[in-house]
Amino acid sequence: MCSSDLRAPQPRTRAERRISSTSGTGGKAMLNTVLRLERRARREPNNGAVQCALAELQLQLGNTKGALASIERASTLENPPATLVRLGLLLERTDEHARALTAYESAGKDANCRIPALVGQGRVLLKQGQTVAATRVLSKAVWLDPENVEARCALAGALVQEGRLDEAATQLRQTLNVDAEHLPAWQLLARIGETSGDLDGEVAALRGALRCAPDADLSVTLAHRLEALGRANEAIELLTRAAEHMPSSPTLLTELGRCQLAHGGAGAIATLRQASQMRGAPMEAIFWLGRAHQAADDHVAARQAFRTAQARGMRTPPLYCGLAWSLQQLGDHAAAIDVLVQGLMQHRGEAQIQSLLAEVKRAAPQVSPTAEPSDPGAARSHALEGRLQDFSVVDLLEFLRMNRRTGALRLAASQGVAEILLIEGNLASASNSNTAPLGDRLLAAGLLTGADLDAVMSGHETVPLGRRLVESNRIELKTLKRALHGQAQETISEILRWTDGHFVSQIGRASCRERV
Repeated sequence: MCSSDLRAPQPRTRAERRISSTSGTGGKAMLNTVLRLERRARREPNNGAVQCALAELQLQLGNTKGALASIERASTLENPPATLVRLGLLLERTDEHARALTAYESAGKDANCRIPALVGQGRVLLKQGQTVAATRVLSKAVWLDPENVEARCALAGALVQEGRLDEAATQLRQTLNVDAEHLPAWQLLARIGETSGDLDGEVAALRGALRCAPDADLSVTLAHRLEALGRANEAIELLTRAAEHMPSSPTLLTELGRCQLAHGGAGAIATLRQASQMRGAPMEAIFWLGRAHQAADDHVAARQAFRTAQARGMRTPPLYCGLAWSLQQLGDHAAAIDVLVQGLMQHRGEAQIQSLLAEVKRAAPQVSPTAEPSDPGAARSHALEGRLQDFSVVDLLEFLRMNRRTGALRLAASQGVAEILLIEGNLASASNSNTAPLGDRLLAAGLLTGADLDAVMSGHETVPLGRRLVESNRIELKTLKRALHGQAQETISEILRWTDGHFVSQIGRASCRERV
């Protein structure tokens, strides 16, 4: 027998292929369950309970199309009340709210299914925004069965949406008297504490929720609340225990390291280094690692961490300030000023960046306009830097034009900050902190709608707005070029009058064309 004869047979159906990717006995058990239900559904095509069970499993596996087919099949059958409740829940999960209400109403005609049917109706009405109607239906369910924790918790949710927080809290406490391990009740009680500003109440509710189910997000939230109450040591102990029980969570380790750093706990660097090396590590882990290195006065390591976070797309004011401060401490004043100007171009009017920029400019020594950077990671990126008192903007642009330079010229003055992009010495675009952003200019000119701007502004922050607009066919390229030209003219006419401040150029950046 050849070796190929020993290979396991390949999965035949989509469901089998999906389940085959799950290793271990759990995947095999799931596969057996799917196959058994499919066979039974073929044998009993008029059994709605089987169709519902198959739809539930298909949704669990992510097979929405197959689940919808099973739901539609079940909807055509004469189903008993219990199956109608099950069908209503499936219709809820697939956002078929009107049909879900119909299924629950039919199921509620049977006395044995009245309570779950009323609870289902209440949930759907809440999703539809009918809060008063939902409260009325759920109050009836609680009146019929005072010990039903699902009904009471759902009623509390409706009361919260109505703003009746005290009544909601009463319902939740009664729920927890019946079932102290009811996680949704604890979570909703914590939400009430947060909404009402009752930090102690929120902390107690979060502790109750964690007793029911250890969770990384809940642990982080509770740690933040403990910090707000001035109980940092408790927060560190909590996160330490949580990280021991959930060692694969980079979020927990990141928060633990941040908390250790903020409150003088030992081991912040080791914790954050471990978090930053884990799969799925948040960029915040790398940023806080940089902060921890700064606290240890290791600015070389801090610079590397900040650069890494920046390369991965982090663009927050604290990142710009952290990177600039380490560059300043390493003596690379030009790079520090450049980073801060970048930050101000990204975050107009950011007081923290402006304050640090002024401090760095005051501390910067007088540098020759051809000085080379001290930051090895920024080699050839700062070919020209100095003061506007010594070199006017006109002289700078003429020098760059005559030398056919490609790159960016950034200026920081008392009037604001500006960035001019050039390609082979020719002006490509210009913007400053005083002129209207491109999106606002296009809106004011009637070349773009607010809906179009909102659509392209969500996500993809590293892709220039102009490119997003053109690639999504919301504006023509020639229209964009005219708008950029007008923006550049307005910007240039203003900054030509600047006579004090600092300038930094980045020459030879291949990404200049991409940014325009």
